Amino acid sequence: YEKEGKISFHVPGHKDGKDFDEEGQARFSPLLSIDGTEVNGLDDLHHPTGAIKEAQLLAAEAFGA
Repeated sequence: YEKEGKISFHVPGHKDGKDFDEEGQARFSPLLSIDGTEVNGLDDLHHPTGAIKEAQLLAAEAFGA
């Protein structure tokens, strides 16, 4: 998703850190660039079908839920 160079008009509101000052960009941009949510090609927390669903199932098993 990040490599497609799309402009973000969705959550999260930090917009990949593009509006941060130099120090903020240096510190956080590598992390913020992978903080994608509910966009085509990524899993959706409200209707998980991929990695989120798998993580939820593994957590349920681990905690006996």
